[in-house]
Amino acid sequence: MASPNPRNYIIAFIWLGVLTLLGVGLAQFPIPRIYAVIGIIALAIAKIALVGLVFMHIRYETVHLRNSIVIPFLIPVLFAIALICESANNGAI
Repeated sequence: MASPNPRNYIIAFIWLGVLTLLGVGLAQFPIPRIYAVIGIIALAIAKIALVGLVFMHIRYETVHLRNSIVIPFLIPVLFAIALICESANNGAI
């Protein structure tokens, strides 16, 4: 197992800040709300992946263990996207 580099933590911290600012900016941008919500969810998924890979050291694990961690986290995301699409079709958003 390769040892983590402390520089990677600082870079990840900066990227988390950038992604957060993008999410706040996207919420203020004059676009249809459904696109803003989908964009913010995509940014949140990117932040989850970054935290998992860097701070939880998932990228240093074997492929099978990595898949057993990542795949269960995708199921609620798919349900959230389905609910957002359904509420958009019903006119709630």
